Amino acid sequence: DLVKIALDSVFKQTYQNFEVVVVGDNCTDDTERRIKALRDKRIVFINLPNRGPYPDDTTKRWMVAGAPGVDLAASIAKGVWIARLDDDDAWAPDHLEKLLKLALDTKSEFVYGALERRNVITGESHLVYDEKPSFGQISFQGVLYMRILNFFHYDQQSYLMEEPTDWNLIRRMVASGVRYASTPDVVGHINWIPNTSKKHR
Repeated sequence: DLVKIALDSVFKQTYQNFEVVVVGDNCTDDTERRIKALRDKRIVFINLPNRGPYPDDTTKRWMVAGAPGVDLAASIAKGVWIARLDDDDAWAPDHLEKLLKLALDTKSEFVYGALERRNVITGESHLVYDEKPSFGQISFQGVLYMRILNFFHYDQQSYLMEEPTDWNLIRRMVASGVRYASTPDVVGHINWIPNTSKKHR
């Protein structure tokens, strides 16, 4: 999925001035070999020596999984702007171009667009978007933000507040006065596998 879905959507961007930092959460498969096979110097791959630590509870683990890797990738990225993408999701072809233009036009430090979330079991999909950041209606898959905001880190214990790390970080950014703007245009697609053990609200 990382190569065929996520990275493929990155390489098809209308805006091509980017670098890709891939962090493995203690990968034990052939991820590194597959990335090297692409022979693209814009890609950096780092594999964490340990996974987590994550809570044992399934729902709590879902809330914070991947946080160490995301923070590491953001800390070593060299660009002025950072955009995140999970290994099984995809950007729209104009994701970077559209969000960068929105950021520059509005002088915003944090911008985001709508995402289409598709249930991979049923095929049903719905839009993830709200004009103002709100719980469940925004995801970092549709975000572009300035690298200078890297002093905001994922809280790996956000599950104690029953908040996924994405929303917890966005909430803290907005509360701190980070300038943001949004567009209802779809900038990406989330492939969602429902987990009946998750608490939905």
